[in-house]
Amino acid sequence: METYQSVVGVSLDNESVFLTLLYAMARGERRALQHVRQQARRELQEIERTAESEALSILPGTVEELIEELENPASEIDIAVPADALGATHGCATCSTKIIEPDTLSEAVVLHYELSEAAADNARERIANAIYSSGVETGGLGSSSRCSYCHAQDSRGD
Repeated sequence: METYQSVVGVSLDNESVFLTLLYAMARGERRALQHVRQQARRELQEIERTAESEALSILPGTVEELIEELENPASEIDIAVPADALGATHGCATCSTKIIEPDTLSEAVVLHYELSEAAADNARERIANAIYSSGVETGGLGSSSRCSYCHAQDSRGD
């Protein structure tokens, strides 16, 4: 079923194909295709919710623990995974390298941990500073749309 695959990216299993054929026989091809599209969208939403939940599950229980991990150079936290789930990444305009947006991430973390305004300002600053100091890709100097490598290559004038 190409309709399902166009939404979810994988083919329907044999049982679902059989049930869809029965649905088409009972209600017609057009209604069966609508049904398959709706089913595919529901399943894709569930997959996305599960992926987001899994990505956020690596975050520590408190924002203070997260900040300590981010500020510790020996920490093994992969902040790119939750940053992506929190909508704080984008691809380099030239090479598609994942770029973490420190300010967007720090704001998303504040919302995730539901911090009070008093705690939020300090947390935002510490998180953004830790991200900038961590060595993860945050974009080229003065260029948030391109990774540091692509920005440096263009700056060289080659």
